[in-house]
Amino acid sequence: MLKSLKKSQRINQTMVKLKNQEIIAEFEKGPIRRSLYSNGAVSLFHHAKGYSGAVVQLHFIAGSIFEKPEEAGMAHLIEHLFFKENEGSLVKQLELGGAAVNAYTYKENVCFEMSCNAKKLPVLLKLFLQKFFELNFTDEELSKEKEIVIQEIREDLDDHETQAIETLFAKNFAFDFGHQVGGQVSKIKKFSRKQIEDYFHKFFTPERMLLVVVSGKKNSHLENDFLTAMNHAYPAKAKKSFRLKAHKKSLPINHFKSKYNRKMENALIAFSFNGPSLNANDYYNYVVLDDLLFEGLNSVFFKKLRVETPLIYGLGSSLNSFSRCGNFLMIFNTHKKNTKKVEDSCEEVFQNLKSEYVSTSDLEFIKQRIIDSWELSFDDLEERAEFIAGSEIYKLTEYSTEHIKNKIMKVTPQSLRKTFNTIYDNGFSKLVYQPV
Repeated sequence: MLKSLKKSQRINQTMVKLKNQEIIAEFEKGPIRRSLYSNGAVSLFHHAKGYSGAVVQLHFIAGSIFEKPEEAGMAHLIEHLFFKENEGSLVKQLELGGAAVNAYTYKENVCFEMSCNAKKLPVLLKLFLQKFFELNFTDEELSKEKEIVIQEIREDLDDHETQAIETLFAKNFAFDFGHQVGGQVSKIKKFSRKQIEDYFHKFFTPERMLLVVVSGKKNSHLENDFLTAMNHAYPAKAKKSFRLKAHKKSLPINHFKSKYNRKMENALIAFSFNGPSLNANDYYNYVVLDDLLFEGLNSVFFKKLRVETPLIYGLGSSLNSFSRCGNFLMIFNTHKKNTKKVEDSCEEVFQNLKSEYVSTSDLEFIKQRIIDSWELSFDDLEERAEFIAGSEIYKLTEYSTEHIKNKIMKVTPQSLRKTFNTIYDNGFSKLVYQPV
């Protein structure tokens, strides 16, 4: 339940203020202290008892889906530019203080992350916020960072699986979710300082900002440090928090069938099915289906394509769920001569899934394995932070691990078969890369 602790205090109206604070008690791993500020920013502090470390994540809902075609790759470049500094930089101070700092750009958000000893968090958090609240770079640094990003893109061109996934996304989705996070070389070369600053000031703003702190040490004053840092870096304009709504119904994706010749040693076959949005009613049917088909030496595809008939040397899957759409990818690596056999074998598996029920005993084992793996993941403080952040970003208001376990346990042979029949009958994409 949500328990209110305090309401907004009367302070100088030209400053950001704390509007309200509440305790989220549903999270079985320990309570979460959620604070909402007048500028729309939110902080969530979770005391992870028994741990000596701390993880800090600063999220901005500013990912690549917000880019216009001429801005493709902008969010990722800005992420890089935050780390351009001279000697004596804040990043250096953080690392000398024992912290590890990293950053990620996703489709829907950008995350700056720090891990450190929980005892040092009060000092290091101030430096961390100072670093990632302001974007400063010279024209020379911009030029150098463009080259680094461009080199990353060119290196990805040599990765056949990465290119297959990017092709599937580009054809499955509209531009917002379809274009690659890294952008295009031709566009990145043309980015001006003004374009970058405009994007930064539009999307890296308090109302799109979320601070998550998971710490083994209980800290009751860190909200004040967050408030002080915001008052130094941002205007005090009152704003409503911007959030992404996780839809119950996922939008359908566009399907295609293509074959390309590439300079590669062996062949690659990829399938893409309609996937669930993060809050879709059948989301956990997909999770179980993915595990059934790809997890471990007893998975359906491993036994079919490696044990019964050794047709492949690699396989993998990716369940990609976003606020309003998703896709379910399957990738197989094989020799060129076996391409048709692998396609036929996959189709045989698909037909079996359509016509037969998974045994109850196998399904119960799979569901328990998923729950066990998920429980173990919370031993990682970064996983806890990601879970807490996701619930806030997508307005899921779902912190109870027991409630999620119950959803997994409700998956039945009938619901699993129904889900696969639906996604198969709605069509799927097939992409084949074969050596020249």
